Amino acid sequence: VYEHLTLMRNRVQRMEKLLADLLEYSRAGRHDNKVTSVDLTALIKDAFDVSSSASGFSLVIKDNLPSLTTLTTPLEQIFRNLFSNVIKHHHQATGKITVTFKEAGAK
Repeated sequence: VYEHLTLMRNRVQRMEKLLADLLEYSRAGRHDNKVTSVDLTALIKDAFDVSSSASGFSLVIKDNLPSLTTLTTPLEQIFRNLFSNVIKHHHQATGKITVTFKEAGAK
């Protein structure tokens, strides 16, 4: 019974992600142009949580990430896609994703 509940929960989570992605896609053509300050650490953690549901992957954020002034939804979609691709195309079922920050032009 536990295996069936786990399987059902995983499928529900995938369906929720699919619906969220479809909603994001439907909004892609809209230009709300609501530029706001975005806490990059929180955004990356949220994107990872959505992308990694029921996976064996962990997230490590090594540096203090800045806040950015940008459009939130497109940036979050980029990170969700990156995390999803890493998880989907990794050669093992588990892994660690490490995020670091380096300012452009910094050495």
